[in-house]
Amino acid sequence: MTPAERVLRALDELREAMAAVLAQPPEPVEPGALMTLTAAARTLGVSRSTVTRWADDGRLRTVGGHRSRRVPRAALDALVATGRP
Repeated sequence: MTPAERVLRALDELREAMAAVLAQPPEPVEPGALMTLTAAARTLGVSRSTVTRWADDGRLRTVGGHRSRRVPRAALDALVATGRP
C-alpha cells in the first residue's frame, strides 16, 4: 500500500468516527441546570478565579464559549461528590 493510500484510508476512518460522534444525541440539559462561574464559586465556597482556573485546567466541565461559560449542575455535583477539585 502506498503512503497516499494509507493517508486516504486513515481519512476515511476519521470521517466514519466523526460521523458516529456527531450522530449521538446531545446531552440533555434541564432548565436551571446551568450555573454561571460566579454562582458555582459561591456554591463551592471558593473564588470565581479558582473556578475559572479549574475550568481552564479541565477539572470542572463547562459548556458554552469562553466568554459565556456555564457549569452544568451535574458537573458541580460530581466535583463535590469526589471531594477533590
